[in-house]
Order: sequence, then structure tokens, then C-alpha cells
Amino acid sequence: MISYWIIPLTSALSLFVLFLLSKLVGARTLSNMSMFDYINGIAIGSIAAQLSIAQEKEIWHNLIAMVVYGCMTYGCDLLSEKFKLCRVLLVGHPIILVENGKFYFDNFKRAHVEMEEFQAIVRQQGYFDIGKIDTAILETTGQISIIPTATEKPVVAQDINIQPKQDMIMANIMLDGDVCEDNLKRMGKDKTWLQKEIKRHKITEQSDIFLATLDRDDNVAFYTKVKPPKKDIL
Repeated sequence: MISYWIIPLTSALSLFVLFLLSKLVGARTLSNMSMFDYINGIAIGSIAAQLSIAQEKEIWHNLIAMVVYGCMTYGCDLLSEKFKLCRVLLVGHPIILVENGKFYFDNFKRAHVEMEEFQAIVRQQGYFDIGKIDTAILETTGQISIIPTATEKPVVAQDINIQPKQDMIMANIMLDGDVCEDNLKRMGKDKTWLQKEIKRHKITEQSDIFLATLDRDDNVAFYTKVKPPKKDIL
């Protein structure tokens, strides 16, 4: 007979162990996972799900299996860092799909990438004409990196010999009408200065301020709450 009282405890335990294992293995977004990481993630998650509803005798079995999978993943990561052969076997290596405008059919086939799929991916990166692609590389994470032809490269400031001003981090000094005192203090300002700026921008009610930002050059910007139109236009 299942002891229902133990389910909340095993669920909390599985979540706690998953958190510890993720700290051990290292956090990765799904787009940065290799196939090996993805498979291990599925396996550990499946065991964690079983652990949350496991009976008393099965709890330790599932818990040990989770720890073993986590340690194996961590160990394989260490081996991949130290030995190139292990890295190639576990993570793989990038595959050149296009080079100098030439499409390598064998590499497309080896990577199991269909041309329609390739075209959809490059369109998402803003290249609707594949003739404008010089090089395309399938990364180990499954993403495709693209180098456009020389005539299609975006212009940067260095190309036209200008010296743009460096962007600065904007500090939020107000959120939803409330003052972010710590950020305001870090920027060398106080509430008295802030109240003067609010009056200077002709804002009558502090609660009307949805967001206020400040940069290192003392440029302050206020964004007030605005009601959306009654009818959607998009």
C-alpha cells in the first residue's frame, strides 16, 4: 500500500537532489547542450519523477541512480576537458556544411540536415538568399553558425572610421512607482535629487512612473504608465 504522506517528502527530495546535481554538472541552456548532456538530462529527470512517487523501499534505489547519473555526467565532462578523444566521442565536433559558397552534400547527409531545414534555420538568422552565405558550420550544440559573403557583412564603426561612444549599463532607479534605493545610492544619488528630476520632467504622481533609469553620465529617463488602446491594432 502506498503511503501518500511520503509523496510530498520524496517530491521535495527529488527536487533538492536535482538542484545539487545541476550545480555539480553546471548549468546549461537547452540550446547549449550537447547530445550527451541532453540524454543524461532526460535520464536524470525521469528518475527524479519516479523518485517523487516511489514507495519506501524504492526511494534509495532511485536516489542512488540519480547520483550515479550525475556523477557520470560530471566525470565525462572532466574527461572531455582533459582528453580530446573523449571530447570528440562524447560531444562531437563541428561540421562544415558550406564553405566558400560550396555546399558539401556528404556533410549534410552525415549531419542529417535536410536542405529545407537548413533554409529555415538560415532564414531565422536573416538570410533569405542562401547565395549570400559564404560559410555555414553545424556546431556541436545543433546550432548553425553563418559567415556571410564579404558584400553582405554588416558595416561596423571601424569600417567607416568613426569612434562611437561606448554604451553604458543603465541602472533601474525606480520600478512601478517604488524607488530602488540601493541602485540610486550606487549611482551616487539620493531621493532629494530624484524628486527634483521627477519635478523637472513634469511628473505629478510618483506612482505613475513605471520605470526610471540612470546611466553614469547622469542621463535619467522616466517611463510612465500608459493605458493601452481599447482595440487591438495588430
